[in-house]
Amino acid sequence: MDKRRDAILNGALAPNLVKFGLPLAIAMGLQACFNLIDLAIIGRLPNGSIAVAALVSCDLLAVIGTIFTQGVSNAAVAIISRYFGRGDQSSLNHATWNSITVVAVLSIIFGAFGYFGAPFLTGGMVGLEGETQQIAESYLKIIVGHSWTIFFLLHLTAVMRALGDAKWPTIILIAANVLNIFLDVLFVYGPGDAPAAFAWGAPIAAALGIPRMGVDGAAWATVIARAVGVLWAAVLLMRYKNGPRFVRSEMRPTRAELTRLIRIGAPSSAQFLVRISGVLVVLSLVARIYEPTNPAVATALSVCIRLDMLGLFLGLGWGSAAATFVGMNLGNQAPKRAEKAGWVAAVLNSGVMILVGLVFILFSEQIFALFLQDDSTEIALSTVFSVGKQYLWIVGSSYAFIGTALVLSNALQGATDTMSSFLIDLIVIFGVQVPAMLVVTLVLDAPPNGLWACIAGANVLSAVAYALWYRKGRWKSLEV
Repeated sequence: MDKRRDAILNGALAPNLVKFGLPLAIAMGLQACFNLIDLAIIGRLPNGSIAVAALVSCDLLAVIGTIFTQGVSNAAVAIISRYFGRGDQSSLNHATWNSITVVAVLSIIFGAFGYFGAPFLTGGMVGLEGETQQIAESYLKIIVGHSWTIFFLLHLTAVMRALGDAKWPTIILIAANVLNIFLDVLFVYGPGDAPAAFAWGAPIAAALGIPRMGVDGAAWATVIARAVGVLWAAVLLMRYKNGPRFVRSEMRPTRAELTRLIRIGAPSSAQFLVRISGVLVVLSLVARIYEPTNPAVATALSVCIRLDMLGLFLGLGWGSAAATFVGMNLGNQAPKRAEKAGWVAAVLNSGVMILVGLVFILFSEQIFALFLQDDSTEIALSTVFSVGKQYLWIVGSSYAFIGTALVLSNALQGATDTMSSFLIDLIVIFGVQVPAMLVVTLVLDAPPNGLWACIAGANVLSAVAYALWYRKGRWKSLEV
């Protein structure tokens, strides 16, 4: 039996979950950090503030396509891990190649839409104007026009995880991000002037004949780094002992397999949209209710959301481990072990999230100082610190519940129960959290702390809902 498969199906759960999930958690956490470094490189251009505003808008547009492919990838993990646990190589091949077909089609659709629709997306849809619109349009053509790089990077590493391998996806994701930062410095600044921290890139760019490309350089750096990761992942995947094989009859797309992928993947994509929509509602309420009289609230929230995302990225590693362990053990006809794997992963992630929350709470001022410069007044900056600390105390205290909900949601997805995950998030966010926030802000006229309390309360409710549904166990009887 394959060593990875044997460890997941027969080994001690806690040590093997740590061995599988910890590297992924570290990789996802580092990716969040690299995203911040990438933004810092752009922000130090002469038109840095305009460039950053353009990139933030582009990121929101680019993530739409990623949401759809992530749903397909989650479905593929659930299906492939089930077949891998069962030892059904033929069905594994069929599912893998069909999922790759769907990702390829989505790559063509979103790539064409991003390239030809960039003027409308940045100008007509988002409403950017002048230099900001020009920068965003050019950047979006490159990033979304080459969507295939991020789509296949995430999908192929997801397939590798479904086959019980956490080591190589971690190495590939970290290496791609490091390469991205290295190329960023070369392409953005070229052989010209650069901030002291990035001055080392000028002689390298000059020697290689790389011109100064500005924001477009950041886009090309990202595309190239992702493409290298895709090639690396594809080569490794084909060399797996129990990986997909080039069998013509099993590579042809079939209506049944494509329908299965869409049936399982669509609710997963919808779940991501619900979560993003919930964040957008919070941002909208802050912008409309608090920002006109206290701009520090919006500034503090922007930093806190980045910190929340760092914590959530860490949790995605443990969630990926739970999905793989649940899917493979269900395929091996071991539902009790599958259920236990989800609980153990949830406990591990909750412990990590408690530590993350404590760090954010205890070192909030130092963390905020990394993101903010005192370019106005000391009082204004201290106000931002105060608002941010209150957010971290209230919402950070619920991080353990976020950790539980995130992992159990992924465990359900690993069992192909994506519809339940979607419905739980939909009910909690739009049935409870959003109405509560509207009452607190528009009816009770509460301070920002009331809004933060609604977020924390929703985190607790989400964990309880997921735990109750997971314990009920109906997901154990679902077939792929």
